Amino acid sequence: MDTERNDAQPIDLTRFELTACDRVTIAMPEMPEVCEDDIDAQLFAYVASAPKGSPVKSIADLDDAWVRENLPLYEGIGEVRNAIRANLTKETAAAFDELKYAKCADALVGRLRGDLPAEAVAEMAEAVRARNEDMLRQQGQTVRRYLEDHRMSESDYDAKVREEAERELALNVALDKMVEATATTVANGEITEYLACDDPESFLEEVRESGRIEDARRAASRVKVMRRVIETAKVETAAESEA
Repeated sequence: MDTERNDAQPIDLTRFELTACDRVTIAMPEMPEVCEDDIDAQLFAYVASAPKGSPVKSIADLDDAWVRENLPLYEGIGEVRNAIRANLTKETAAAFDELKYAKCADALVGRLRGDLPAEAVAEMAEAVRARNEDMLRQQGQTVRRYLEDHRMSESDYDAKVREEAERELALNVALDKMVEATATTVANGEITEYLACDDPESFLEEVRESGRIEDARRAASRVKVMRRVIETAKVETAAESEA
């Protein structure tokens, strides 16, 4: 969950201020533990997909013999249950991390004071729209189908894109202000530690040749600061935040 650089034109940071640069406080629910019912819900898919006439009528019928015949990578139903538990735990942790990132981002944006330039918002909106459409294409969908599935009009979608663009742009500005306030730096050799890339050496060579090394450094600095914000965030439970 790293922050990317999407605003093509630098924004005058002197037009903005942060009300605080210390650690953020966020409210988070307790991370739920995977229970047996969650595992049973996953196993029920095998029951539901059993062919007509199969002896598998319930989860109890998914015994060791069935596992060895149908899931040869496992020795028995105990291994299958453990594998499901591990996968669900991983998914739960990932969802929890995404929520924490979103909460920290909202906290930073809430500290930002200043008006975003209309042209910068419009430019970011185009980038967001292009990114969304690319993701839909990769999923074999179209924008029209997306709108139908989510019962959205084109104007609703335009408003959603603009809202997403404003939030992303505001977060970038807030992070730039944090970088400035904390004097955060990223050396050339550290850039690929913060920006995901398959081939770090080729990536650095490419940004050098294209004259975008400072753009890459800025993006990496944002990621570095955002990671620090997340790591140092004071997390309260919902009950604590309401007290």
